[in-house]
Amino acid sequence: MDLWPREWRECHLQFSKWVFESSKAKVWVIHGRVNREIYQEWYQADLVPFETKCKHEISVSGAIHIGGASSVLRVIIWAMHPEALFKTAKTEQFRGLRADQAWNLAGSLVGIDMDETYFQRVRDGKSKACTTLDLVVFQQHQESLQPVEP
Repeated sequence: MDLWPREWRECHLQFSKWVFESSKAKVWVIHGRVNREIYQEWYQADLVPFETKCKHEISVSGAIHIGGASSVLRVIIWAMHPEALFKTAKTEQFRGLRADQAWNLAGSLVGIDMDETYFQRVRDGKSKACTTLDLVVFQQHQESLQPVEP
């Protein structure tokens, strides 16, 4: 985010603040170091950090956000930004596994079955998921695409 123009950073911060303050979700997965640092800076007094071991002894960390009257406002799980996951070398095997563990923990907390190997398959090219870069390239070329006549 340091490389972004000032207007983009401000827009991102305003949007993040709106999401953080208006969401009713009880379990969040916050992607990326910058987003984690923003959340921690804004709410540091109300956060109780945690770390837990999941499958394959992979550790997942996060925080419990305490609200008024010491009630749990939400559980936050920190995760790698998907773009960083896709840009890393294939030799770093555990990045996909770490992302899966973060999402599997979130799913377990709310009672949703998750695809336990989604990010691992995406990293290995075994899934058709697209990255943000794919979407940007599509948007740049969207005007040149012509509709196909039936």
